[in-house]
Amino acid sequence: MNNIEEQRDQAKAELIKQQEAMVDIMDDIPKWAYCFVQIRDRSTGKLGPWTARPYQMKAMRSKSRKKVLRWGRRCGKTEAQIIEMLYWCAKIPGFRVVIVTPFESQIRLIYMRLFEIIEDSPLIKMTVKSKTKNPYILTFKNNAAILGFTAGTKSGQGAASIRGQKADLIYMDEADYLQDNEIEAIVAIALESPEIRITLTSTPTGKRAFFYRACNMPEMGYQHFYTPSTELPSWGPQMEGEFRAMFSEVGYQHEVMAEFGDEVTGVFNKNYIDRAIDIELYHYMDLSSQQTAYVKENKLKPKNIGIYGPDHPAPLALRTIGVDWDKFRDVST
Repeated sequence: MNNIEEQRDQAKAELIKQQEAMVDIMDDIPKWAYCFVQIRDRSTGKLGPWTARPYQMKAMRSKSRKKVLRWGRRCGKTEAQIIEMLYWCAKIPGFRVVIVTPFESQIRLIYMRLFEIIEDSPLIKMTVKSKTKNPYILTFKNNAAILGFTAGTKSGQGAASIRGQKADLIYMDEADYLQDNEIEAIVAIALESPEIRITLTSTPTGKRAFFYRACNMPEMGYQHFYTPSTELPSWGPQMEGEFRAMFSEVGYQHEVMAEFGDEVTGVFNKNYIDRAIDIELYHYMDLSSQQTAYVKENKLKPKNIGIYGPDHPAPLALRTIGVDWDKFRDVST
């Protein structure tokens, strides 16, 4: 009798151990991926577990609901997001992912890779209910779904149509190529609930737009992850030479080093603009009572440089006046 009870206790302990291990796996995206996702080695054709690189692991394990990934070429930003989408859809019944890209070709490549991973991963494949490419919709037996959209037009009308979608995770790929009004219309989905997740990924274009602000302004609430292509395990002189030959110096800074640098189509050096914006606070005349109160309340220390005149000449400095041009030729303004 004691022997039977011991066997039962051992079986119970083993079951509890397995359950705890499964809970640990389901709470950790890289572990879940290693156990459930299979990928095919392109050189040998053999299947093996998907293994996160250190910087992918760091981003995946972040508890932040708003993330921005500024990663260089071939760092696997899109692949990491595909894995994360599959994880959330497997873990939470009815979970809904909305993918947004600037161009049709990008959403097509994402779904192609998504379908490849599912086809090579039997445990995930058996959970799929249906998949279509026109429109781009992947549904699971637990009612979770992944929907793909393109932002559409420069006017943001395509993004506005996405705004009515329900989402638990919004993923914007190549976000720096989206217009600000497009991103703002898409992000508006998240106003429905603070639980909605948003992830932006891109290599920089040099624009000082939404993606740039999300990377550089912590008050926007995005956790910033930066990885240049030089962090790739395969990085070396040969790969560096290939990239150097492929891109201009500005392109290399954007695509490989994932630095904002200058905008390829820009007129002004963005580093100079950044420095000008960053100039210390100053004033010419004495502050009014309202200005004094504002300065005191915000703990600011503006410098009084006085009024220029015969007794107070202007400091030697270059001055420029910038003007904008109206590409729509609206002469009424």
